[in-house]
Amino acid sequence: MEIKLIAMDLDGTLLDSRSAVTPETRRAIGLAREAGIVTAAATGRPLSALPDFILDGSLIDFAITSNGSSIFALPDRERIYVRKMPGDTVRSLLEAARGLKATVEVYIDGFAYCAEDYYRKPTDFNLPERMDSYVPATRRPVSGMQDFLEQNIDSIEGLTFITADHALRELIRERVRAVPGIYTTSSAPYYIETANGEVSKANALRHLCSRLGISAEHTATFGDGINDIEMIIYAGTGVAMANSAPELISAADLVTASNDDDGIARFIYSTLAPSPISAI
Repeated sequence: MEIKLIAMDLDGTLLDSRSAVTPETRRAIGLAREAGIVTAAATGRPLSALPDFILDGSLIDFAITSNGSSIFALPDRERIYVRKMPGDTVRSLLEAARGLKATVEVYIDGFAYCAEDYYRKPTDFNLPERMDSYVPATRRPVSGMQDFLEQNIDSIEGLTFITADHALRELIRERVRAVPGIYTTSSAPYYIETANGEVSKANALRHLCSRLGISAEHTATFGDGINDIEMIIYAGTGVAMANSAPELISAADLVTASNDDDGIARFIYSTLAPSPISAI
C-alpha cells in the first residue's frame, strides 16, 4: 500500500533512550521525504518542549502537540489547528482535584506553565531524576497557579495533573473522568493529561490528512504509549514499537523494532527501498 504520510510519537518512538534521533532513522526519514511522504510528529509535549531538531523542519513537516490540541506547520511554527478547553470545564477539573496533593501544569499557546516549586525541583515530587533538567528547559514557572489559571481560563489547551502516588493518581483519574466533555490520557505513569473532549492525536491527524487530501489508508503511524492508541487505530498502517505498552501492541497492525534499534527506519526501508537493515 502506498504511504503518503507518516506520523510519529516522539518519546519512546522517534526519540531513542537518549532523547535523540539515530543517524539511521534520520537517513530513513530523509529518504521518505525525498519520496514525497509528509512527516508529522504527534506528541503529548507542547510546542515549547520540542527539540530544536524537530522545530527546524529538517525531519518533520508538521507537529501535532499536546496530545492533539494543536497542529503547527514547521519550521514557521504557524498554528493551523487548535481545540481549547471551555473555561467551565477547566474549573470543574480543578474542583474535582481540590484538596488532593497533586501539582498541575497547563498548556497555553504552545507553552507549558507550572508551579514554581515543581519547576525548581521535580524530584521533590518523586519524579525521575531526568525531570530536574527537562522541566526547567521546557516549562515556565508561575507564582500563584490558581490566579494564573483564572486569568487565562479561556486560553487553555490542556491541563495535566502530576503525581507519583499511584493511589492518588487513580483517585484523580476517577474524579476527572466524571467531568463531561474532556479527553483524558497518560503519556507517562505520573501524568493525568486532560484536554477538550474533541482532542486526540487521531482527531488532529484526521484534520491534517483532510487538509492535505490524504486518506487514512495512505497513512502510517508509530507509537509506544497509551496516548497513541487512537492514532494507531486510525491509520491504514498502525505500527507499534517493540518497547510499546501491551495495549498498544494489541491495537497495532505491525510491530517493528524498538526506538533504540531503529524501528521506524526498518519500517521505512521495508516500505520504500532495500537497505542493509532488515525489515520488520
